Amino acid sequence: MELFWSSSILMGFVRLCVIVLFLFYLSRKFIAVDHRLHLLDFIVLNWYRYAAVLTLTLFVLVELGAYNLFNCFVIFTLLLLIDWLGWKNIIRPRSYFTQKFKEHSLRYLKFVETKKPLRYWLSFRKSAPEQRTQNWILFFTPIFIGITAFLSRYYFVQYDNYSLSDAWINDLTKLIKFDNQYWFTYELATDAELALANFYSKVTDVSPIIALQVIAILESTILALIVFWVIHRMAPSRYIAPLLAALFFALVYVITPINVYYLLKGNPLFLALAFALPAFVFYIQPKQFSGSTLNYLFSFFAVFVSVGLTDLITFFILVPFVFGDWTVYNVLEC
Repeated sequence: MELFWSSSILMGFVRLCVIVLFLFYLSRKFIAVDHRLHLLDFIVLNWYRYAAVLTLTLFVLVELGAYNLFNCFVIFTLLLLIDWLGWKNIIRPRSYFTQKFKEHSLRYLKFVETKKPLRYWLSFRKSAPEQRTQNWILFFTPIFIGITAFLSRYYFVQYDNYSLSDAWINDLTKLIKFDNQYWFTYELATDAELALANFYSKVTDVSPIIALQVIAILESTILALIVFWVIHRMAPSRYIAPLLAALFFALVYVITPINVYYLLKGNPLFLALAFALPAFVFYIQPKQFSGSTLNYLFSFFAVFVSVGLTDLITFFILVPFVFGDWTVYNVLEC
């Protein structure tokens, strides 16, 4: 049984990584206008913009009694089209698609005439040598951090004492109840973490039991990547300090006495911080957010609501304290 759980946890994680890398390829090859986008930015920015919206979507669908994977995909497809095309092009789709059809037709004819090789479709546009070096560093570094953070906690699965405990049974019951369109049952709890675990089980085709086992590992992995990204964006040290901070978060428990129970049980605080930390960066440096003012405000709204649905301590104490303290500091500076 333990071997089955371990292999299923690894397979789900591998499938998730393949999905992320495939979406990154599509973004770099066909969608992204700014070809300076690297893997780290792709992961964190899309997590910030779409994971919070996903949490809101799950909450609304469950409350409406319409939660299933098909409805989630339909809504997300519409949101992606609106975000990609923009409201102006959505209102006037004929002129937009006519122009794009002409551009891509001319581009295809050019490739046919110049006899481009098949490897063209697997390559990206060349950039400056310095930019290319940075892209490679920021491609392999998040992979290294993600694998390290995941495996460091995956190692403790063999010593798992969370599974089959009373808390595990209670969490599994809540996770399964999302399929029955229940978010709030007999207690008022912030269960966005379990809702995302339910969605993860559907996307990666693993059982709810495996999704419950892996959610704590994924939370730590995502937060380790975000810690690296935040320090990379904010601190003078671009690589050394962010890498040390991310590895410190991922591995420091190894040298501290801690119950394995708390390593393998989901921690809503980690997930809430994964939403809040990028929002803090964009609050301090709005120019780093690539999008319209409307998208900027909507992203903040989605993030704050998602934090509230995930962890009330973060929502009522950490977020107001950090954002309020920075606002007061700016006022005093002025």
